[in-house]
Parts: sequence; structure tokens; C-alpha cells
Amino acid sequence: MKLNKFRLFRNLGFIIFTIVFILVSWVTILTDAYTDETAANPFFAFAIENHMVIIIMMIIVAALFGFALAFFSSHEIEEREKTSKGALDLVKIFLGVEEKSIINHLVDEGGTTTQAAISRLPNMDKVKSYRTVHKMEAKGLVSIEAHGKVRKVILKQNILAMLQD
Repeated sequence: MKLNKFRLFRNLGFIIFTIVFILVSWVTILTDAYTDETAANPFFAFAIENHMVIIIMMIIVAALFGFALAFFSSHEIEEREKTSKGALDLVKIFLGVEEKSIINHLVDEGGTTTQAAISRLPNMDKVKSYRTVHKMEAKGLVSIEAHGKVRKVILKQNILAMLQD
């Protein structure tokens, strides 16, 4: 629910920013085009006479809206971090010590690493890394791809997305 509200606010901000940009550009062009002429249209005359005030007001509105968007965005990011930390803690409850260290390493590496890199983790050797990675593959946490002699261990995308947010 809050994510939809955030997206709506972000889209609304983009629309307002675009409208303000167009209006500022329009006032600037009108002011430049009709500076030396007397405008028959009272709206143009008002815009030409007060172009600096109009532009400053639009800039202030855009800046205030930008600050509000940043404020709400920061709260949304903080909520996502709390949620992902809770999800990570929940996942780690059901994992062994070796599996936890492998998951942490995979998240730090962006979801992909080699089995050799895993075997170099603390309290890990080649046999333990091989067995642990295959247990994790059986649980559906990772996939293993052989590239010649190198075995790539890839964290499932849905798990990686949940843990990186």
C-alpha cells in the first residue's frame, strides 16, 4: 500500500516538475520575445512585467516539492531496509553457520561467486564448501553453473532482491 502511494507521489512529482519546467521555459521565451513590444493580451503583459517573480515562485514550488519527495523517499528507503533486514534474519534462522556465511558472501558479491571463493571463507574448505553449496542448491537457494573447471554459485534472483533491498 505504501509502495503504491510512494509511486503515485513520485509520478505526481515528475508531472509537476515537467509542468513547472514548461511554464518557466514558456515565461522565459515570452519575456524574450515581447520585451520591446507592447502586448495586446493582458495575460502576456502581466507575464512580461512580472516574469522574474513568476520564475522565482515556480522555482520555489519545484524546490519545495523536491524536498518533500526526498523526505518521503528517505522514509520509504528506511522501511525497505528494515523489511529486508527482517527477511534476512528470518532466512538466517533456518540456515546453518556455513550457509549463513555463504549467503552473506553472495549478497556482498552481488549474487554470484565461485566455489573456490567460497572455500576461502573463514572455517570453510573445499569439501565443506562443496557439500554446503549442494545442500543449498537442493533447498533452492542457489544454482550452480559449471564454466570449464570453475563452478559459479548464483544466488536465486528472488532471494537476492529480497536481501539487497
